Amino acid sequence: MSVRAARTSCAGLYIGNDAFLGNRKDANAVNGITPSVQSSSADILIRANTLNGSGAIDVSTTGELTIEPNGNAFSSAYSTSGLTLDSALTGLTIGTSTNTADVTISNAIDIAGPITVYGGDIAVNENLNTTAGGALGDMLLKASGNITQAASKSITTSGGDVTLWADSDGSGAGYIQLTGGSSSGISSGGGNVFLGGGTDLATGYARGAAVIDSDSSGFSFYIAGVHLRNETEINSGGGNITLRGQNVGNSDGFVQPGIMGISTTLNAGTGKIALYGLAGGSGSANAQAISNSGSGWTIRSANTTSDAITLIGDATTTNNAATSLGIHFLGIIEATGNGG
Repeated sequence: MSVRAARTSCAGLYIGNDAFLGNRKDANAVNGITPSVQSSSADILIRANTLNGSGAIDVSTTGELTIEPNGNAFSSAYSTSGLTLDSALTGLTIGTSTNTADVTISNAIDIAGPITVYGGDIAVNENLNTTAGGALGDMLLKASGNITQAASKSITTSGGDVTLWADSDGSGAGYIQLTGGSSSGISSGGGNVFLGGGTDLATGYARGAAVIDSDSSGFSFYIAGVHLRNETEINSGGGNITLRGQNVGNSDGFVQPGIMGISTTLNAGTGKIALYGLAGGSGSANAQAISNSGSGWTIRSANTTSDAITLIGDATTTNNAATSLGIHFLGIIEATGNGG
């Protein structure tokens, strides 16, 4: 099933009344016609540069849903507000790999398949969950800009990998911030969790910004490339946890972390944990590749290999900065599986 607007640069889709895609809403006749589709397994494609109107979209199928622009990007920011998805849906894709318009997850999404979101800035303002196991439940959020998770919101999979990929265009602007709070963070149930950025995830970094944050004591610092606030927890249940963050690296007189943990817990179960922080700066900068605030970090792994837990902080690119630290650590590191 496809719903498409005309192929023009300003093509949009206007929904004035509620739209039901896949299964019928009910057996009530519409203009004398009784909808006949009681069960659908169809894949559904909605292709338009903009989606407007006061109507909601209700999708009920065991197929996959794709919402994408006609061209390279949506004409304006896209929000999932008004979108209702059946929990039996087996896949959701929003945007395309070239989309640079912002995307906001503004209502809870709970489906039985992989979730992929492409955007400029991506804001996760409600819970994201997939119940499908393993690779069938992978989650990818890929932003050319920032990725943020609102307070007390969660990302969960049942063994699927979770990848948060910021600054994917390599412009040097794009951080990952998990705001924290009760029941917040990421839980992958055995899948790997990767937070990083740049054009190549293996070598690049999510990039910090000259935006001031502070902890509960009022201590101020810039947002890190990977910024984990207020008791954020990442639990992988046996998958590996990898964080790659770089600081903003200017000359301002603030702590400029590459990776920041503010009373943060990383628990990989039998998986490995690796933090790679990079810090540069000059002048009055307090450059810290891996840093902390509040009660710092709790890092746990029961992996039995020598690299069960790895922290690498590199501040060698600083240029006469006031302070340069590879690792500024407060907290607990527990390697309970006789690993390193």
